[in-house]
Amino acid sequence: MALSYGQKAYKISTSNISAINLTSCTLTTSSDTASGSGIWEFSHSNVACGSTGFNLIINDATIPTLWSNISWKTWIGFTSSCWSFANANNQYGTGSHNILSFSTASGDLVSKYKNSWEIPTYTLKMAACDNNADNFIHQSYATGTFRYWHMKRRRDGTNTAGPAAGFACTSGGTCIISDVFVW
Repeated sequence: MALSYGQKAYKISTSNISAINLTSCTLTTSSDTASGSGIWEFSHSNVACGSTGFNLIINDATIPTLWSNISWKTWIGFTSSCWSFANANNQYGTGSHNILSFSTASGDLVSKYKNSWEIPTYTLKMAACDNNADNFIHQSYATGTFRYWHMKRRRDGTNTAGPAAGFACTSGGTCIISDVFVW
């Protein structure tokens, strides 16, 4: 099964992105793999409890068909008490990403994870800002030096959209988005 979960999908490369909105972070590198899939690496600043984050905006004019679903891989190499991943209200990033709120009943899912939601202690949620033991990125409870997962989400209508991640109460570090597909 491909990242598009068995459906014909369009692979997003760096040339399919029309904008990248940044908040207290920098786009360190962006490139395409040999297979044509884009990889975006972000360096998040030490903002204490300020905000740091990003969102990618897919240029629909470069996609051969209308799309309503998206999947991508997120890799994080730091800890943070507060975070949000393409939630309906991305509290810690700039720009509008137009991804619907996470709902497994509507077909959203997280898979192929490491040091995150496969561990029973951690609660599957798309945002947190607490010191609770189920917060898998919190510095007191994080497992390992990195965490990653693949996510399938739904687009909110036909407004411009794309992956997003935001953090606060963090010392900063690297976050990578890759393997983006739309269908």
